[in-house]
Amino acid sequence: MEVLVALTILAISLGLILEIFSGGLRRVNTGGNNFRAMLQAEALMNDLGHNLPLRQGIQQGSTDQGYDWKIEINPYEPEVGEPEVGDVDVASPLGELYDISVRVSWQTGLREQEVTLNSLRYILGEP
Repeated sequence: MEVLVALTILAISLGLILEIFSGGLRRVNTGGNNFRAMLQAEALMNDLGHNLPLRQGIQQGSTDQGYDWKIEINPYEPEVGEPEVGDVDVASPLGELYDISVRVSWQTGLREQEVTLNSLRYILGEP
């Protein structure tokens, strides 16, 4: 009887330990996906105006690693109650201030996850 009780306690303990390790591995995998998506979003933001056209509108695509990306460039319009953007003229004859949003998404099982970066850029001339 004592052996049966000891084996039951051992089985329950091993089950809990395996659950803890598998949960940790899932969190590490999720953190790695978030990190890779953030790096991809930063690379896309840096490529604007170099390898990607810096123009108003929507651009989208996907990477070889399974990430989908979407870039939205719109004229900047401050929201009600939002603080001013310093001394930068939002619209001038030389250029305009634009709101840039880079979104990178990926599938994890049945869930879609995403990382979004936002920035303001003063674009000279017509983008």
